[in-house]
Amino acid sequence: MKGSRWNRGKKSFFDKIAVGYIVLTLVIAGLLFFVLSQNLVSIKYDQTLIISDQIIAMMDDFLKSKIDGVYSIQQKLYLDKEKWDYLTDKLMYPENEKKNTALGQQEINITISHTIFEIDEDFKGLFLGGGKSGNILWCGSNMNAIENDFFQKYSLSQKDNRLSSIELLSAKNASSPGNAFSLFLINPVINMEQLDEQIGVLALYFDAMSLQQSYKDLKKYMKGDIYVLDREGALLYDDKATYHLPDDFPMEKLLNRKTGKIKLGSMIYNVFYSSKNHYYIVNAFPMKAVMNDIYILQRGMVGMLLLLLFLTIVLSVLVAKFFGRRIRPIIDTMEQVKAGNLTSFPIRHCPDDEVDYIYTELLKMCAALDDHIKREYVYKLRQKEMELYVLQTQIDPHFLYNTLESIRMNLFMKGEKESSKMIWILANLFRNTMKKDVVVSNREELDFLRSYLELFHFRFDKRIEYSFLIEKEVYHYATIKHILQPILENSLVHGVFENENDNSLIHITVGGMVKDENVIFTIEDDGRGIEEERLQEIRERLRTGEAAKDSIGIYNVANRLQIVYGTDAYLKIESEIHKGTKTTISIRALRKGELEQYVQNIDC
Repeated sequence: MKGSRWNRGKKSFFDKIAVGYIVLTLVIAGLLFFVLSQNLVSIKYDQTLIISDQIIAMMDDFLKSKIDGVYSIQQKLYLDKEKWDYLTDKLMYPENEKKNTALGQQEINITISHTIFEIDEDFKGLFLGGGKSGNILWCGSNMNAIENDFFQKYSLSQKDNRLSSIELLSAKNASSPGNAFSLFLINPVINMEQLDEQIGVLALYFDAMSLQQSYKDLKKYMKGDIYVLDREGALLYDDKATYHLPDDFPMEKLLNRKTGKIKLGSMIYNVFYSSKNHYYIVNAFPMKAVMNDIYILQRGMVGMLLLLLFLTIVLSVLVAKFFGRRIRPIIDTMEQVKAGNLTSFPIRHCPDDEVDYIYTELLKMCAALDDHIKREYVYKLRQKEMELYVLQTQIDPHFLYNTLESIRMNLFMKGEKESSKMIWILANLFRNTMKKDVVVSNREELDFLRSYLELFHFRFDKRIEYSFLIEKEVYHYATIKHILQPILENSLVHGVFENENDNSLIHITVGGMVKDENVIFTIEDDGRGIEEERLQEIRERLRTGEAAKDSIGIYNVANRLQIVYGTDAYLKIESEIHKGTKTTISIRALRKGELEQYVQNIDC
């Protein structure tokens, strides 16, 4: 039930994480969409104006090149005096007053056509019209009735007027389809003998379609319509060929403002006025045309943001599942701990991150808890087993001590001094056993061991000899009580007790030294040794902590060493049959006060 409740909690938690990521992504995407949309309006508007300015500049350059071409052609004609005189005679005098000339009309036409096409191939031909005479001359390669009618009407209308500068005019009429008509550039013709006299006009014309070719590279980027108007606002050219200005066209503002941007409602009018040649070029476009591009970009942005949202959802789910799997070992470990298992957890290879840190620290905590349980409970349990064993095999120490003391005094009064001494040693051993001290100095532990050996020396009729090889520095430190006596007893059991009828001499050496901040005790005998099979069994029991009835003391020592000192201590037994046994104990070099503080919460 608890596991299922955790599963529901886990799903809810990671669902909240996923929803949080999704909401955060939506908020960021919304803000991003809003900011980009606002910036796009400004960017696209500026971009549209830049393209508009470039197109207008291209058209202006085109028209200026045509006007410059008119001046160049007219100048070349001026420089060819003979031909120019012929042309001016045609303009100035009626047919019956024309001067004789050796030049023929065909030759004049060829020469002028060559001059025109040499300067600008876009020009289709040239008209000359006499003001007062009403004469009209034409030279070129192509002329239709519309162009001829237009120039004739213009010449008649301007017969008594004087031009001050070049004019740009449109020959479009109701029968002209689309932009299939000509634009005329008309310049006054001056009498070279009387410069203040205008004798007529010179007109060069070109296809209106060629004006559109001037900005063909940018046409696909252009918004709205392009108009060319004269100084009075008359429409000369419309790129859409409708030749109808919008109803709300700002003619008055255009004529007053000249060059600049005019915003009227949703329409933008980008206006350029040529002050030298007196024509307007206008690019009129609605903001809707700009917004259409923005809508396209916005649709792309929405698509990208939806893709981002989809990826966020997918990644959130994957991340939730990934971390769910990462946390699963932690939950499994907690379930095992609740079941009482603090060790033997499976080894899991995880990335080095916070989850791995939590898992690793949990395992360390379990190990520490297991160690604490062993210190506090397992050790006490084994201590109770030892106490039970002692109760089963020994007499009450207090009763025995008092009895022995009475016997000793009786023997001493009778003069049995050696026997009295042995009883005194035995009584001291029991009194030491009754003390509740957990920690003793190394000197006290070694004195107890010396008394123990002296007692056995007397018991076995001096078959046991012993010696102590202890460095002085060893006496500066302390140990837990009674860790050497069970080891000595083990040597006596395997060296003497197994064959009490053997009268061979046994020598026991007790050593002590300080090395690498550790105190090392050794107890070595030259007895019969331990058989290899039995030795391996003892070592295995020491490794697993499993005690044996016949050697409970040595296992108790090993357990107490591990509980108090941990991995800083060890007990090692070496033996060879018929040669003897050597037992080594290594513990941390701690003074009595330090060791008492170290084990103050441990009942040793």
